[in-house]
Amino acid sequence: MEPSSSMATVVWSIAGQGFSKMDAVWRLDAHMALIGLNLEKKPNFVLNNVHNLVVNASITLPTDYRDYEEEEEEEEKEEKTPNPLKCCTVIGPRICRCSTESIRWQCYNKKQQICGNFCSAPKMALKPPTVNTWNDDNNEMLIMPPNFNSGCQQRGNCGQTAERYDCSGCASGQMVSCSPYCYNYRCISPNCAFYDQEQFCSSQQFAGSVGCRREDGWGR
Repeated sequence: MEPSSSMATVVWSIAGQGFSKMDAVWRLDAHMALIGLNLEKKPNFVLNNVHNLVVNASITLPTDYRDYEEEEEEEEKEEKTPNPLKCCTVIGPRICRCSTESIRWQCYNKKQQICGNFCSAPKMALKPPTVNTWNDDNNEMLIMPPNFNSGCQQRGNCGQTAERYDCSGCASGQMVSCSPYCYNYRCISPNCAFYDQEQFCSSQQFAGSVGCRREDGWGR
């Protein structure tokens, strides 16, 4: 139906209710103005083909800060490289022996490569506290500390030994029968340093090492 025809129908309908034609037109204009006002107050929305409501409004979603991980700056820690364990050649106490069938003494120092914090030099000579003697089968055994009887050596009155390989007087302190051969460790600084035998052998770490065995005079 055309708009003009619809409007005329409404006018004659109102006039038929006892109103004049002018009153009907006035009432119709007022009614149309009211309808237009109500339409302006209605929200502007459009229904699309799939019947989804489209709203012309800007939407701002609040930020959830739990979605973001807080980054922390880590301090760069300098990795300390552990110091490598020192190793050195351990020189056992001076051992001398003499067969009951001979008068010639034979002296030697056992050696072993060992690692530990005690290594203050490439060579470490174990220093026994005193002279030690014992018998082993047919051999007379003798342990000599280094620089034995250094007092007379410093004074220069130890006397000359008749035999280079004579250690028979070392245990009794008779230097004329105790050759330097019997107690010479040949340990010279800085390539060699002395270390207390008792302190070394009392450590469980070095139990059974050179200088800490019974055949080396330890524990006799």
